Amino acid sequence: MSTAGESSGTWDLTVDVVVAGIGMAGSAAAIAAHDAGATVLVLEKEDEAHCGGNSRVSGNCWWENLDEHAAAEYLVAMSGDDPPPPAVVEVWARETARNTEWVRALDVPTSLLAGSEPPEFPELAGAAGYGGMNVVGDTWGMSRLWQAVYAGVRRRAIDVRLSSPVTDLIMDEGSVAGVECTLGGTTSRVRARRGVVLATGGFEANPDMVVEHLGVRGSVPWGSPANSGDGIAIAERAGADLWHMNNYMPMVGLAAPGWRTGFHIAPQHRGLVFVDGSARRFGNEFPAGGHGHALVDGRYQLFPPPGMIVVFDEQTRLSGPLFPPLDRSPYSWNAIIEGYRWSDDNSVELERGWFTKAGTVAGLAAALGLDGEQLTTTIEQYNAACAIGLDETFGRDPASLAPVATAPFYGFVSPPVVGYTCGGPRRDERARVLRPDGSAIARLFAAGELSSTYGWCMDGGMMIGDALVFGRIAGANAAAEEPR
Repeated sequence: MSTAGESSGTWDLTVDVVVAGIGMAGSAAAIAAHDAGATVLVLEKEDEAHCGGNSRVSGNCWWENLDEHAAAEYLVAMSGDDPPPPAVVEVWARETARNTEWVRALDVPTSLLAGSEPPEFPELAGAAGYGGMNVVGDTWGMSRLWQAVYAGVRRRAIDVRLSSPVTDLIMDEGSVAGVECTLGGTTSRVRARRGVVLATGGFEANPDMVVEHLGVRGSVPWGSPANSGDGIAIAERAGADLWHMNNYMPMVGLAAPGWRTGFHIAPQHRGLVFVDGSARRFGNEFPAGGHGHALVDGRYQLFPPPGMIVVFDEQTRLSGPLFPPLDRSPYSWNAIIEGYRWSDDNSVELERGWFTKAGTVAGLAAALGLDGEQLTTTIEQYNAACAIGLDETFGRDPASLAPVATAPFYGFVSPPVVGYTCGGPRRDERARVLRPDGSAIARLFAAGELSSTYGWCMDGGMMIGDALVFGRIAGANAAAEEPR
């Protein structure tokens, strides 16, 4: 890690606040710092076509906080064994209730997304405080919120440098003095007279970090392939403690040859089952919960597990695309940025070899390396449950029970598809990055997926809500530091 003092005379550029990343948290931080009177430089790793991180390709919703007290209870209950400190809970509960007002101040209309009101964890304390998901205009996705926030940055004429990654912090006696970065293809040193905000996203596109912290191999990211944990490594080198590093959002998905990110799989017709390497169902394919956490054996656990096999039949193939179209799923990197449109009957993807086909269940098992007799038994047992409308083994909702009975049959291995990660540098209620002893690293702040509030479960719109809140807090507190 580089070290330098003010008198070194080697700065290439000087501003009050440097923000790393132009996703939702970085944009909110830049706006807050600028509106507090600071000069701001945003350094973004990607170019115009690919910037914005997971914020750009998310559902672009923020949750409606109906009651601050209930919200605080809900956050603690969702956190399981790892609740945030009370001061963080208090600020999160208070400020998420102000997100809609802040978004409307960007001169965009907002509304509550119809049908989004039921909480994903209704039995938990405080769930009554969850009021659904807010959106820009009258619908979700398609980068609408990110575009509105990014436009707010541009309207303020904040200096945004694209294709300009931050590579390290420059320290002066334990305090952040600036950053090392790439500007115009050249290594440069930028002085931050007041502070630096890290908002560079998660680590889902870094396989080594995924193995180290999530314990899964062969993973693929669902969102931005630029989310490689850069900011986390930078903060660690400065002495930061880490939190929530084992928490993430797993997804049912498919890894396609030649594609950097995975496709999430959510067919409307649910004639499918999930099996493990023994060719047996291991649980309810559609359990209670959401956003990568499911109620299994009385506890919320990460779901789906890595490396399972998805098996379905011809009726499911013909009923609609496995990867949902934009009118049902107006998000994901491959749809929004890459522009991929999955074929209506999955025939194009089948021809490309993205999943396996066989005339019989036993034949499919052989092609997938599974025990044919056992997979046949598994499918017969599942179809019997469909026939009586009752899944006695795993309690799957009868409304979702559709048989896997029409040949030919299909299957694929669902790798660990990582929607987003939650861990990163530990921060306090002021968004200050903390050392293991609890002291703050002077003039260093963090927000967004890089350092989310969530130790375990999170409901719809909560990742974005958290990014907006602590992005604003980070930017405002960085701007409030005494210049030097």
